[in-house]
Formats: sequence, structure tokens, C-alpha cells
Amino acid sequence: MNKIILLISIIALTLTACKKDPAIPIPSFLTIHFTHTVDGVPLDLTTNESELPYTNGAGQNYNVKTLQYLISNISLETNGSTKTLKDVHFVDGEDASTLTLDLGELQNGTYSTLKFNFGLNEEMNISNAYVNEDFHTTMAWPDMMGGGYHYMILEGTFNNETTFYNTHLGGTMGNDYSFQYNEKTETSFFIDDKNGDIDITINMDVNEWYNQPNTITLTTDGIMGNNDMQMQLNNNGSRVFSNFVVYE
Repeated sequence: MNKIILLISIIALTLTACKKDPAIPIPSFLTIHFTHTVDGVPLDLTTNESELPYTNGAGQNYNVKTLQYLISNISLETNGSTKTLKDVHFVDGEDASTLTLDLGELQNGTYSTLKFNFGLNEEMNISNAYVNEDFHTTMAWPDMMGGGYHYMILEGTFNNETTFYNTHLGGTMGNDYSFQYNEKTETSFFIDDKNGDIDITINMDVNEWYNQPNTITLTTDGIMGNNDMQMQLNNNGSRVFSNFVVYE
């Protein structure tokens, strides 16, 4: 009988220990996910130059073989101030490890507006400023064209498998063609020790680089030294990104 009572006591203590104390705060961690689409369809990076699954505003069929870009000064507005989360992040469509950005614990408060710069602004876009980063060699912009770093490398073929385009964005001759994305999240969120983790997805619709307000016609000519084209793509960039929030 004593053994039965002892066993019941142990089980009761175990069950009590497993219960969560509602008074104990539950930390909320923020993760940003980067996704890419073409007119709402998930982007498929091709390994076959003859497959041209996408059509831009100029009516050209094309594919995407390479998509790499830098975003910087990622921040959230909270309680009337701005919280900087990450200085620079490199995204490579082929590298899954760059498509998720863990940003640690969020403090209690109301978060409303997500901000980041596409590319690097004039103060940050300096040759060899990120020599210790993995993207340094890949994204370096030629010194004879102003130096610094590419904002984006977007490459593939169009019209046929032997016609290649290179949409390389950056600060041509030192001009700053970066821009700020500043958008209220689809649902602003509130952290109060019991919301759980927060996921924000930032999506790039690749086709929007070529469609509005400027219709961009793909050519085999490089655009790194073309200030007019850099400006047109900069203007189109305002429609490229979108984001939404998910509570886990």
C-alpha cells in the first residue's frame, strides 16, 4: 500500500512540474525569411538556358539563373523609435542559409513599420568595407566605375538559350541608386511575453524590376555604366518588395 501511495505521489509531482507557469514570460524571437516570385509564382532558378518560363512587360521571355543582392539597415519602428536589427545582409537565391535571418529576441512593445535599404547607401558603399564578409568578392563593384559593391546581380537568358542578360545594379560612378523600403507590415504586431515567435517574410517579385513605372527591355548590353538605366531600375524598385507577418 505504501508503495502505491509513493508511486501516486511521484506521478503527481511529475505532472505538476510539467505544467507551465503562466506567470513566467515567454520570450519572442524574430526571424526574417526571404522569398522570390515572378508575378506571384515562386521563382525557379534555372540550370537550363533554353527554358524561358517568364515574360516581362516588354513581352520578352526569360529565365533567371543567378539572383544575389544586399539589403542593409534592417529595422522596425517600435513605440515611437526605430530599432536597428541588422546592418548588412547578403541574399543568394541558391544558398538556403541566406534566405533565413535569425534576429534574436524582441522586447515587449508594438511594432509597426519594417524598413531596410536595398543595396548600400553612399556612407556604406565603400570599396573593401566588407572585405571580411563572404559576399565581398562576389559583390565587389569595379573601382573604375566608382567602387563599392553591387546592390544586385540578376542574370539569365532571354529570347533564346544563347542570348544572355546581366542586370547588375549598383552605384555607377559613385552615384547612390540604393533606396529605402519603408512599409507597414500587413499586420502590425504586439509583444507582451505571451505572443510566441514572430516570422516576417520579405518577398521580391523579380518581374517588377522590368515592368513599372518603366518598361525595361532586356538586352545583351551591360548596364553597370549606364546611369539612366540604373535610375529607371531604381524607380521600378518601389514595387518589387512586399512583406507579411506570421505568429508562430
